[in-house]
Amino acid sequence: MPFPPPTLLRFLDRTRLAPPLFRIYQSLASLRPSGPAPAGAGPLPPVSLRVKVAGTPLAYDYIDGGRKAVHSIDSILRAAGSSLDTHSAILEFGCGCGRVLSCLDRTDGIAGCDLNPDLIAWVSRHLPGIDARLNGLEPPLPWTDGSFGLVFALSVFTHLPEPVALRWIAELSRVLKPGGYLAISTHGEHYIPVLSPAERAAFAAGGIVERFAGSAGSNLCNTYTPESYVRKVLGSSLRCAAFRARGALGNPEQDLFLFQKPPQAC
Repeated sequence: MPFPPPTLLRFLDRTRLAPPLFRIYQSLASLRPSGPAPAGAGPLPPVSLRVKVAGTPLAYDYIDGGRKAVHSIDSILRAAGSSLDTHSAILEFGCGCGRVLSCLDRTDGIAGCDLNPDLIAWVSRHLPGIDARLNGLEPPLPWTDGSFGLVFALSVFTHLPEPVALRWIAELSRVLKPGGYLAISTHGEHYIPVLSPAERAAFAAGGIVERFAGSAGSNLCNTYTPESYVRKVLGSSLRCAAFRARGALGNPEQDLFLFQKPPQAC
């Protein structure tokens, strides 16, 4: 879907028309034919959930996006000297209805959480090997300190305003083991052309740009963050082990960061 002009976005935000119009858009998108799923695909969520999670009703695109996301995570881990295979306990923060988790080659030691109860209910019913939990818009998570060697969040911090995002980075760090990895995706320089002049200036100055912050946690809320901001502010308590511009394959043109928690918690 093309980006509306910034003036229209400001009008929709001011008049609070954006949330109902976005829901209408999702409903209309769900009416499109879904087409066939790729070979070897597992359980497929209903069209309405696929649109909510991935923005597409197309079965092939939904599954293919999950497979590409798994490849992206494994690839950036290998760039840091690790891999998916080396982690026995993995959490996806913002797992939706398991688009990515269902493409892993195992369910043992795999957990996922999401803000939406309908998505978590679907995962619990159709992907029972995954430890699926519901979380709130704010921390905490229902796991103890140091529960996971790897946590990843794809297309999640792209929809969280700064105060909420900072609290979640701290919480995800809490559930990471010392030396564990956190992979997140962000909206980076690729999106500069869709920003307004004022937004471009804020981005160029190293700041975060937020749209529809009142709809935090939904796909309506969007944040745009330069690489320097993610390294120095969002991930300031962690070590950046790897970075790939537009490297979060399976998601719409998002940068991919891999952070590592200090081997000994401070």
